[in-house]
Amino acid sequence: MPIERLPPRLIPFARRLRAWAMTDSFAILILGIGIIFRGVSYLPGVLGSPPPPGSHPAESSLPMPVWGVIWLVVGVICIISSITRSTIVDVIALCSGVMLNAGWGMSFVFASLEGVSHRSWVSSVGYFSVVILVVWAVWRGKRGDIPKEDRE
Repeated sequence: MPIERLPPRLIPFARRLRAWAMTDSFAILILGIGIIFRGVSYLPGVLGSPPPPGSHPAESSLPMPVWGVIWLVVGVICIISSITRSTIVDVIALCSGVMLNAGWGMSFVFASLEGVSHRSWVSSVGYFSVVILVVWAVWRGKRGDIPKEDRE
């Protein structure tokens, strides 16, 4: 629905929201929310049982609950970054979120190549898709389709 069709009292808020949604902060917020849900899924008893032991290649380095905490911390950093105006926090959050997803995707690729799980590469597609979409969204720059008065 076009913003101009909203009730007049909502139009200024909707314009500010749209302008914010066009920033990198919005991409980092989406990344952070997804990462938090993934992290919670690895913790025992939070949203059901975590994956059974030995079901993920990353368990060779750390147990799944530890990975869950790592995912949660990165997700929280991403969400904090999305509401602050600090370039360094944005860079740390974005790089952490992208690297975590890329590393997770690579672990599935290596498990498939090593013959541990021949179809693990399929799981990596989702992780690499997140990485590619986030990098594309941030690197493509602003679309420039928001009128100047909406950005103020």
